[in-house]
Amino acid sequence: MSATDIVLVAGKKKDFIDALKASGSSEGWVMSYDDYDAYITWLGADKIRHVVAKTKLGEFIGCCICFNMDDMLFVALYYVRPKYRRNGIGQRLFRTALPAALMEKKNAGLHAAPKMSSIYDTVLGFSNYTPWKTDIVQLQEIDISKLKEIPKGDCFVRDISKVNIDKLVEYDETVYKSSREAFVRNFIARRKDSRCKVSFANTHS
Repeated sequence: MSATDIVLVAGKKKDFIDALKASGSSEGWVMSYDDYDAYITWLGADKIRHVVAKTKLGEFIGCCICFNMDDMLFVALYYVRPKYRRNGIGQRLFRTALPAALMEKKNAGLHAAPKMSSIYDTVLGFSNYTPWKTDIVQLQEIDISKLKEIPKGDCFVRDISKVNIDKLVEYDETVYKSSREAFVRNFIARRKDSRCKVSFANTHS
């Protein structure tokens, strides 16, 4: 497929859902369709650069989302369907969602799967790494009502409703190195379509 057969358009929620279905199938990524609405509530539509690649017939190929926050940029749902990879589509998506002029003004961050880290490093310039990593476990067919706050090992778990949100915001900033108060409050704490649990070390009072 030539570059002229591919069009880049501004993404909508339907495109977000198409991306979740495709990435879930090929990569095992787990996200909620309602994440899109939560993003809008968190930042506002004008702060979200959502670029989608499609064929001229409208078939979803890939996408890249950039959150344009006050003090930094963050890349999310950067994905190209397997059969369309190695054709430069990913770079086109990235450069459109995060144009050079914008990246010159702010630092940009992303979460990367281990197999993609070297590509982001050498091709896109993401050469600074955090000292921590995120482990993601996919669970299915869970009876939410049976989740309990059972101490285990060196930590215990509390429901978000029993956590001091101000303290959680403060902790998030120590990890993320940027204030994400609106994100923590709107995307994590106030959502009705999901359950949030917070893990504490047993030394926490």
